[in-house]
Amino acid sequence: GRGGVWLLLINVFVCLSVATGWELSSLGMLFARDVYGKHFEPEADEERTGAIGRMAVFGIGTAVMFLCFFLVYLGVRPNTLLCVTGILTNSVVGPLCFCLKWARCTAQGASAGVLVGFFAGVFGWLLVARGLER
Repeated sequence: GRGGVWLLLINVFVCLSVATGWELSSLGMLFARDVYGKHFEPEADEERTGAIGRMAVFGIGTAVMFLCFFLVYLGVRPNTLLCVTGILTNSVVGPLCFCLKWARCTAQGASAGVLVGFFAGVFGWLLVARGLER
């Protein structure tokens, strides 16, 4: 019934909120430790790295918020946005699996795989979108 639909909607919203929070947190700490900690300030202690991570989370979250407002202003539909997001992120899955499971996978091969997968995904998406327009 109607109550079950509302419970399901609340459940989906909570799941999306938690997943987004984890993604922001992991991206912020990845930036703080791997980019800032290794390239900008290698002598940084854990307190400083944590502060940089929190600032990165705030900055990335704010940037994503303004990007979403801008896309709504442009009239981008949510299903189009999800499709583009899938194309942008799924090109990483294959090379990442090879990096984890295949000892002979090189950084150049993984990077080339990401780029080829990305361009193939965009090309396929544009081809399908052109076919749907007709």
